[in-house]
Amino acid sequence: GLFWQAKCCQKLGDNNKAAYLYKKIIDLNSYSYYTFASREMLEEMNEEVQIEEINTQLNPENPQIADIIPDIYDILEEDSYTNDIEIGDINHINKAIELLKLEFFNSASLEIEAGSSEIEENPARTLEIATLFLKSNDYSNSINIIGKNLKQLKSGLNEPYTDYLYYLYYPYGYKEIVQKYSSQYKLDDPLFTLAVIRQESNFVPDAVSYAGAQGLMQIMPSTGEGIAKQIGISNYNVNILLDPEINIRMGTFYLRQQLDNFGQNKFYCLGAYNGGPGRMSDWVSKRGNMDTDEFIESISYEQSREYVKKVMGNYYFYQMLYD
Repeated sequence: GLFWQAKCCQKLGDNNKAAYLYKKIIDLNSYSYYTFASREMLEEMNEEVQIEEINTQLNPENPQIADIIPDIYDILEEDSYTNDIEIGDINHINKAIELLKLEFFNSASLEIEAGSSEIEENPARTLEIATLFLKSNDYSNSINIIGKNLKQLKSGLNEPYTDYLYYLYYPYGYKEIVQKYSSQYKLDDPLFTLAVIRQESNFVPDAVSYAGAQGLMQIMPSTGEGIAKQIGISNYNVNILLDPEINIRMGTFYLRQQLDNFGQNKFYCLGAYNGGPGRMSDWVSKRGNMDTDEFIESISYEQSREYVKKVMGNYYFYQMLYD
């Protein structure tokens, strides 16, 4: 890929070609791990670097957001729906809006799901539906509806909507719990925890993997049992892992442990979180003297290799949105 071509040019002393290739990666505007790694390389080379910034005024928590994109936020006002939607959908969406006002989030989410099927082809409507999901605390459906339609949305919308959709795609879910335990276990950035949750479970609180990992941060039952003893949770049973607060508490504790085990290195921490600390220790002892990008590519366990890149890509993106 382009990134490795750039690294090779840099090693061979052809900094001009390397810088050109790194900038080309950034211009592709994919916001992947390699976009942000390219930016770091350019900064090290003292090259000017420009990643298109996201308008942070479009954070859904900004009190002024309804003034910036009123047509999207009008959805929460009565009678905002017009005749270009099937009447059945209007009923579902109107019901959802009323349920949201009463803070019946789960019921609202079911109504939105029932009402969203006809209108995903329409970019503005898709943003409205995703916004409703977000307001129902149904972060996974917000991510899914944007992800499924990302290409059409990026080509079919203008600013500021193109920036706003990233807040729906990278939501700050479970904010109070994430901040509480990231702080309690001295993680330097709650956005790191958030990046892990997005990759692990897509914010589905009762997610269970084929291997049996549970909940938002996908804790294995045996790992959960060990953590429960260390943090003083008595009467442990596997069902508590589906409780968002307990799961995030355990997950942040485990992240803290792995950071301590691996010299506060976030890349190593993530490899250990996914592949296990034993495997990670083995990889570090054999190849820990490599540069970070080469080390990640050398991880012999493909799932862990991709996981580290995806979570760090999430993390850099979350920083761009919420820092």
